[in-house]
Amino acid sequence: MLHALIVGSSKSHSDYMLNMLRCLNVSLSHSIACTEQINRRLSEHCIDIVFFNADLNEPDIRLVVERLRLQHPFLGIVFLATCPCFAFRAFELNAIDYLVDPCSEERFRSCIQKIYVYLQQRNKDAVHTTAPLLSIKMDNGIHLLNQKEIAYINADGRSSRLIVGTSAKKAFVVGESLKSIEQRIDSGMFIRTHRSYIINLNHIRKIEASGQTNLVFFRSCPDIAYLSKNYAISLYEKLNLR
Repeated sequence: MLHALIVGSSKSHSDYMLNMLRCLNVSLSHSIACTEQINRRLSEHCIDIVFFNADLNEPDIRLVVERLRLQHPFLGIVFLATCPCFAFRAFELNAIDYLVDPCSEERFRSCIQKIYVYLQQRNKDAVHTTAPLLSIKMDNGIHLLNQKEIAYINADGRSSRLIVGTSAKKAFVVGESLKSIEQRIDSGMFIRTHRSYIINLNHIRKIEASGQTNLVFFRSCPDIAYLSKNYAISLYEKLNLR
């Protein structure tokens, strides 16, 4: 099932969209009024597609979409507008489709089909493409981190801490959930070991039993992470241990 987010839509329009989406097996995660709430929703929920109901002539919309593309390169974008005259701008931003309101059910079905085709290709690209860089948004701008240098990631309240284990250990605190980051990192390189920890397999020095849990020690930094019983089997399989 697809999971969608609608941005900048009136209540009546959102209700109409909700009915259309339900008929086509698409789950509407949220409908929000302004672009400022987008990143928070994306960090809290697994969103496949964002429907923008906005005037594409506004320069801030373009900026918002460009930033989304940088932080969430596989996120699908569809624009909704009352005028077809700005459609070319949507496709400059690599939008999947551009719907003119009011939109017929047949046209909406065609859009959903395009989305499914896009997501199928996206999943193939995600499997076959190595993404060594991870983009994270902080107060002082967007940072690009080399995934190979990240020793581990742990939950810090509603935020997450990314620990870069180089010659000088660095910590980056971002307002993004652990679950959201997990979807954007290399699954062949990282594995979840605890509800609050994701670790880089290449940085593990040793694993030690400690009561009801296990401790993970790193080559690249003096920190310790946790390995719970629920995740131990998956980790041992990754390490070819039986």
